[in-house]
Amino acid sequence: MLRQAPPLEAIEIFVAAAGGASFRSVARELALSPSAVSRRIAALEAFLGTRLFDRNGQSQRLSAAGVRYLTAVEPALDAIRRATGQVSADAVGRLTIATSHSLAAAWLAPRLPEVQDLLGIEVEILPSRDPDVLRSGEAQLAIWGGMAAQPGLTAERLFDAVAIPAACSRRVEGRLWSTAELASQPLLTVQSPSRLWERWFAGEGEAGQSQLRQRVFPTLQLMYEAACAGGGWCWRCP
Repeated sequence: MLRQAPPLEAIEIFVAAAGGASFRSVARELALSPSAVSRRIAALEAFLGTRLFDRNGQSQRLSAAGVRYLTAVEPALDAIRRATGQVSADAVGRLTIATSHSLAAAWLAPRLPEVQDLLGIEVEILPSRDPDVLRSGEAQLAIWGGMAAQPGLTAERLFDAVAIPAACSRRVEGRLWSTAELASQPLLTVQSPSRLWERWFAGEGEAGQSQLRQRVFPTLQLMYEAACAGGGWCWRCP
């Protein structure tokens, strides 16, 4: 019987090469030699009977046929990865949840025993905000704040967060602050979700605040510690 589909490894290398700067850089990422990557791409092209890349010296770019093939096989490869991850998780009775480091530490981790008892399976936390952990099957579920629905993934909004400005007592000075006054203060925020203060001021009718003095932190915990030390105003959910 004639083979009707190329080896999956060749398709995986093709998809990686389509998104890489060069076959050499893709080879480093895949722990292969550049010649091994080139041979597998050439074998795939021979199987398909068409060139997938237009080559020019050490560089290459997708041909028209390569673009069409990538559009067709990349979603299928993602589906295979997700299915594999799901079956693997089901086989060992384990669920991996991806979430931010701050949400994991402050909200999810304390609830893990209750969740595990309720589901009857082992639950692991993966601190990540990268949608590719779902596409690859590394995680089966994610809880993220402030992220739009990602292509190829199913999303459900859990709730809308309400944030208010907060600061240590010596910075608040025991009085009420107007939004205009806050705009001139040092403001603390996080890398992701982005533009939180801009969105908050816009919600208060103070759009166009482009000269805000902001310090950006990688996690909520670090932002809160800086606020407690008097470093500026942060935002919190009441």
